[in-house]
Amino acid sequence: MNKDNRKREINNSVDHPEQNDFGTTGEGIEILRKALADEKNRSNDYLNQLKYLQADMENLQKRNRKELDVTVQRANENLISKLLVIFDDMELALNSTLEVENYQQLKSGFQLILDKMQHILEKEGLVRIDALGKKFDPTHHEAVDQTLRDDKPDGLIMEEMKSGYTFKGKLLRSSLVTIAKNLREVREKK
Repeated sequence: MNKDNRKREINNSVDHPEQNDFGTTGEGIEILRKALADEKNRSNDYLNQLKYLQADMENLQKRNRKELDVTVQRANENLISKLLVIFDDMELALNSTLEVENYQQLKSGFQLILDKMQHILEKEGLVRIDALGKKFDPTHHEAVDQTLRDDKPDGLIMEEMKSGYTFKGKLLRSSLVTIAKNLREVREKK
């Protein structure tokens, strides 16, 4: 008798004891006890396998978190080391303000520092949103004011109070802008 047929016979005898072939003899009871012990052993094996798999999964998650932390730390170290050049330039500029009599030289020095910083950040994936003179786009711009202008199209960005940026294609910060409000165009649309 194969294993599956034997299981069916045992299950049937448990569900319908009045119809079983085991009778009430010790042999039938012993067969049922052995089958029960086999099932308990198999159940314990499955439980142990499950526990090992769960422990493996937890260890994998911990290892992934540690690797991610190390990767983020290295990326931050790399960016900070690049920005230290800017920090050094700013310190030099501030120290030289006492010696500079021509404010134009100071202004051009700060412009060079700003350009250098922008170049470093652009290499890392930062892109400034071009807003001035463009049509208002609520996905990239935040209107903080409107100005009545009949000579400009409705929704044209007239002033940028704070630049917006994307980082590797994802919006990092919206541009804060003032937009033109052309009442004639608004009335015509109604």
